[in-house]
Amino acid sequence: MIRRVFKHAKSHVFLFTAIVLSCFVLTACGGGGGGGDSYDEPEAQPTTPITGQVDNVLIDAPTLKAWLDAGLVNSDAFENVVILQPNSYSGGHIAGTQEWAAPRGIDRIDGPVLSGNMVLDGEAMDDAIQAAGIKAGSTIVLVPTGYPDTTTDRAYLMFRYWGFPKEKIKVLNGGLPAWQAYGYDVTEAASPVAASNFSVADLPGGPDFDARASLSEAIVGVTEETVVPYNTYANTSNVTTATITETLDGSYNGEAGDGGYVIFQGLMFDGVTDNMLAGLRTTTTIEGTEVTVLKSADEMRSFLVDDLGVDLSKTIMTYCRAGNLASSGFAPIDIVLGSEVDVMTYDGSWSQWGSLTTDETVVPSAAYVLPDGYSAWATDVLTSDGAGGEPFYLYPADNTTAIQQPFFFDAPLSPYDEGANTIEDEDYEYWYYGGDEAGAPSAGDGGDAGGC
Repeated sequence: MIRRVFKHAKSHVFLFTAIVLSCFVLTACGGGGGGGDSYDEPEAQPTTPITGQVDNVLIDAPTLKAWLDAGLVNSDAFENVVILQPNSYSGGHIAGTQEWAAPRGIDRIDGPVLSGNMVLDGEAMDDAIQAAGIKAGSTIVLVPTGYPDTTTDRAYLMFRYWGFPKEKIKVLNGGLPAWQAYGYDVTEAASPVAASNFSVADLPGGPDFDARASLSEAIVGVTEETVVPYNTYANTSNVTTATITETLDGSYNGEAGDGGYVIFQGLMFDGVTDNMLAGLRTTTTIEGTEVTVLKSADEMRSFLVDDLGVDLSKTIMTYCRAGNLASSGFAPIDIVLGSEVDVMTYDGSWSQWGSLTTDETVVPSAAYVLPDGYSAWATDVLTSDGAGGEPFYLYPADNTTAIQQPFFFDAPLSPYDEGANTIEDEDYEYWYYGGDEAGAPSAGDGGDAGGC
């Protein structure tokens, strides 16, 4: 439950409280949250592993084909396989595949900001896993339709964040193209399954907050240099005076999908940029067909260290413009190097980070400026233009409604304050009490709370 980004940070009493509370849950509630049965400990545990089960997250098409042929897909047995294709379901899929129709993210309050595309809350995640027929003991297989497949990578993040055991999450390396390269059939027929009543509250370990960086954790991590900000979308940093047009009223407007949703552009201090993440993937030949797959551990480690200069002793924090492509940075690193490298997704990303300033001289509307007392949340002071200078300020006159607006109802004054990590406190409560949050203690203190 300890959040890695804070391991060198100032005192955070609530983290110790979270540990104590989770220990109480595991001893007093039979090893789960508020929901009941453990995810991987049924009343009658099978004595043999699932056919073809592997320790790695990545599996190949023949392994999945063996599970399908053995009747494990959507079976009524405890150990069953649920195949999810989050993207382009209607264009063809493996027989028995379920469509993962969950949203990529939802609007939630993160610290002092009402932000879009945040991780799913417990209710939304429960709706999605129950509709897919996921139950205790299910092995979940995600099938990308190509690389990067941000929808599939986003789904992977949601399962990791909500604490599904990593050994129960599989990703088909090479995705649907690899399956077809082996000559295996696809279908467009839906495969209805009975909805389950399984809840994230039934997961024994609770949410894995190390998979996600909140706004407060991102600010603390960059301030204290405990993270390596990993920019997966060059348009958060490539804005220059040549790509900005000045309007008649003297304000600025960036190119579409670029500066039109933030107040300033630049790079987080001491970060790296890997535009569209080509360096995490490679190609291989399967039965004469070239297919894109994830790099091996040695290849990926070499790319991160030798090509990007990433310090692997620090936590890698991926971000993009709206949080989606950031998941496509998180997923490969976590899948391939997760046993040796700490990585997390900052889902607020630049749409959130680039909206927090106290500089009234660059923003005509006071509605988009942090008020007195909230300067600790300003992120422009942690941002350069990529060349060590000041961030490039712009005011998107035509797109002000798309900027993340501050939300100041009892918001903490600092990222270091108790209750600053609003979303994760709420999600801890949901897990702890199984959705019945009345009077629930939180991870905070035991009592409080489309694009790239």
